[in-house]
Amino acid sequence: VVAMIASYCAAAFWLKGADMEQCQRGFGRIDYSCNCTACPGNTYAFKSQCLPCAPSAYSKERSVECSCRQGWKMNRKGEKKEDTEKDFYRAGAKCEKCPLNFYAPPGSIGRCKECPAGFVSTGHRLSCQLCPENTFASASGRCLPCARGSESSEGALRCRCSAGWTSLIKRGEAAAGDGSQCAPCPRDTFKPVPGNLACRPCPDSSESPPGSILSDACIDNRPCAARTEQELRVLLEGSPHYARFGATVRRLL
Repeated sequence: VVAMIASYCAAAFWLKGADMEQCQRGFGRIDYSCNCTACPGNTYAFKSQCLPCAPSAYSKERSVECSCRQGWKMNRKGEKKEDTEKDFYRAGAKCEKCPLNFYAPPGSIGRCKECPAGFVSTGHRLSCQLCPENTFASASGRCLPCARGSESSEGALRCRCSAGWTSLIKRGEAAAGDGSQCAPCPRDTFKPVPGNLACRPCPDSSESPPGSILSDACIDNRPCAARTEQELRVLLEGSPHYARFGATVRRLL
């Protein structure tokens, strides 16, 4: 094609008694025309031709090379000085999509920036988004939900065990980011705050169901004969039947 254009234009200029001329910077010949015109957007001027940019690149009018689109960067690995003069390089064919958790914002000129901690890059790598509550920023570049029995705040890198749940990970072991290592506190224990902490034991002679959160869940399991008069009075006064049988209870105590 280049040879056809050159021979056609050379013949035209020869008939006019003129030598073939090179177009000025940013100008080229389009559709076999011998006239130099400003190269339009998404093309670039190369050896007096207006050639299209690669799909991953773009250009403004009168450009001599194409730039990577937003969300893409120039792969300069193994680049040599002579490569910059080649057709495919100017067309933006060396542009590649930003990697996971990187983005190329407007005006970045094809340079990828890493997302801040707790953020992940959007699908087109144009920006980063903050991971919402009860999710975590995974290595896969997505905000994934926390597992049952775990939770997180905005922008978390990993989930923590909820109140009433504890981590089964031993010291020195790596915890899963989604909190799947969390399990309910065992019987006769409780845990009032979130975090990968151990469950607290109930007081002596008391018990609680699995997954208990507050110490109030620990119920005295001693028989009545082992309790003091004051303990029995407090226990009975808390009964819904005390108002009806209160006088009898006071006489018994």
